[in-house]
Amino acid sequence: MASERALVILSKGAGVIPVDVMRPAGIKVTTAGLSGKDQVKCSPDVVICPNASLEDLPFVQVLWLFWLMK
Repeated sequence: MASERALVILSKGAGVIPVDVMRPAGIKVTTAGLSGKDQVKCSPDVVICPNASLEDLPFVQVLWLFWLMK
């Protein structure tokens, strides 16, 4: 399988479709809560426990995310 990785930042009301598509495709997905590691109520009424808090992630991983968004 491929060694692609993705960081999905979760906040209240976030859509969960990207995670549902990426994981079966073999992409290693890390979910990070915008407001910590507490449960996040996404849409539509799906509750997800993030793998990490955004503030706890290594700076390089977050910097890479913003570079990709350019």
